[in-house]
Amino acid sequence: MKIYIEKDSSVWINGKEIKVAPGSQEVDDEVGRILIDAGYAKAIDEEKRKNK
Repeated sequence: MKIYIEKDSSVWINGKEIKVAPGSQEVDDEVGRILIDAGYAKAIDEEKRKNK
């Protein structure tokens, strides 16, 4: 899943800390959904980028 992160962020999943840097990132779907739900990231829609 492609996401855009505005600032350094980290999430804990099953006792493991996962850190992500700012900017566009390719992350696992699970990590992406958690960051988006928490308000740290926004999803990048692949179809819209391909059509431009």
